[in-house]
Order: sequence, then structure tokens, then C-alpha cells
Amino acid sequence: MRKKTTYLFGVLASLIIGSFLHFSLCAHTDEITKPAVITKGQKQDNNSIPFMFGDGYTVIQSNDNFRFMTSGHALMQPISDNLLSYVNQMILRLRERKPQTLTITGLYREDEDNLSNFDNLGDARANEIKNFLVNQGLPKDQIVISNKKIEKRQDGKDVLTSYYTLKVEASNKLLLKLEEVKSKIIEDPVLINFEAKMPNAILNPDQKNKLKSLAMLLNKSKDAQCMIVGHTDSIEHKRHPRLLGKSRAEFTKRTLMKYKVNPKKIKITSHGSSKPIAMNKTDEGRALNRRTVVIIN
Repeated sequence: MRKKTTYLFGVLASLIIGSFLHFSLCAHTDEITKPAVITKGQKQDNNSIPFMFGDGYTVIQSNDNFRFMTSGHALMQPISDNLLSYVNQMILRLRERKPQTLTITGLYREDEDNLSNFDNLGDARANEIKNFLVNQGLPKDQIVISNKKIEKRQDGKDVLTSYYTLKVEASNKLLLKLEEVKSKIIEDPVLINFEAKMPNAILNPDQKNKLKSLAMLLNKSKDAQCMIVGHTDSIEHKRHPRLLGKSRAEFTKRTLMKYKVNPKKIKITSHGSSKPIAMNKTDEGRALNRRTVVIIN
């Protein structure tokens, strides 16, 4: 009986000790975490904020970013190849989607020393990124800069990767401006008059201003195109009036291309003397008929 009792106490003790060891060693298994996995090309930086761009259609993100020093407005070098690749993707998207604009908001702290030529470091930093993007091929008229004051950082870090923000939006002002220009050209077309038998003309200030406005419309509006129609009077080139009319249309096209308009957006044709707008019996009437007219498509 005594041996049996001793045996039972031994079994019970083993169960109690085993349960205790199991609880001690296994109870906190859920607290064990796997180390962070860093893919090739990434840097483990707890203070890094990724570069991110989104236009409602595409999101472009890189673990690298533009960096500034405290109280500094110059971009820290070098700019990584990884970041440059994503920046060029962003620029391509923006160029494809005119008239979208990119707003760069430079951030700054009140306790920073501003040694730039700007009123605050926010504008200086935004302008620094703007210049970089322009050098990479983004038209400067698609970029707007602004500034915003932020609270002092608590971590004491000098290298800052969050001193700007990007925002993409359709420029309603630009769209309204383009519609206004288009309406004016439709109501009052660009018209250039020529001396008798001459394929070229000297433009007056009003004609130059109209061509500049037309060029702006063609450059800013992806779908805008124009047709230049050449005309002659009834006596200056009786055998081949359409050739002279075409030469005048080509002159107007060359003039428009001086404002960097894509030649593919400009079509030309000639009606010769077949569509006069005045009587050809007088000098005044013939002078009005010698012309080119630009039509917006």
C-alpha cells in the first residue's frame, strides 16, 4: 500500500512539473515576430517616408525620396537611380494628361534658419524640386508651388524626407482659359492679308497676339488642331492661283511653328481665288481677298 501511494505521488508530481514547464516555455509563443524582410534595393530606415504620386488613375511609389537637411533648401545628393526612375514615370503621366497640374507644397518649421532668397524654406524647397522636375522634362507651366508650416520634429533627426507634398489636380482655370481662347478664335478667326503676288506677309501686333493665343491653345489642348486656308485675288496668279494660296498657308504654318506648335496639329489647304469675301473689281476688294484664315477643328 505504501509503495502504491508513493508511486501515485510520483505520477502526480510529474504531471504538475510537466504542465508548469509547458506553460512557461510555450505560453508566449504569439509574441515572437519575424524580422522585417527588405527586398533588393530597399534601405531599412525607420524615419524614411516613401515617394508617392497618384493622379486618380495610377499610383507610383518608391521607398527612396527627395531629402533635405534641417534649415537647408538644397536637395541632398545623390538622387538614387530608383527614385529617378519613378520620377520619370510620374513626368510621363503628367505630360500625357495635360492640363493636369502638379502642386508641390514645401514644408518648413518656424525654428529653422532660412538662408534662401525666398520668404520661407517651404517655398525654397518646393522651388528646388520644381527645378529638378523641369530639368527632367516636366513643363514648368504644369507645376505650382506653395508652402506650409509644420510642427517641430520630436525625433531630433537632421535628415528630413517629408519636407514636401505632391498633389495632382486638373487645372480648371486653364481649361476655362482654353475654352475662352477657342471661342474668340471661332468668333474672330486669325486672318493675315498679303500684298499682290507675295507668298509672305509682315504681321501687325494684333495678328501676332492672335497667333500666340492660337499657339497656346494648340500646345495646351491635347485634341486641338487647326486648318490654314490660303486664298488669292482673281488676277494676281490666273494660271495657278491655288499654288500661291498654298504658299501663303505654308507661310502661316511656319509662323505658327515658331511658337513650338507640333506641325502635326496644323493642316493646310488652298482655295485659290474661288472663295472671295469681297469684289475683285477694286484694289480694296482684291486686298481683302489675298489672305489666309485659320480654322479651329
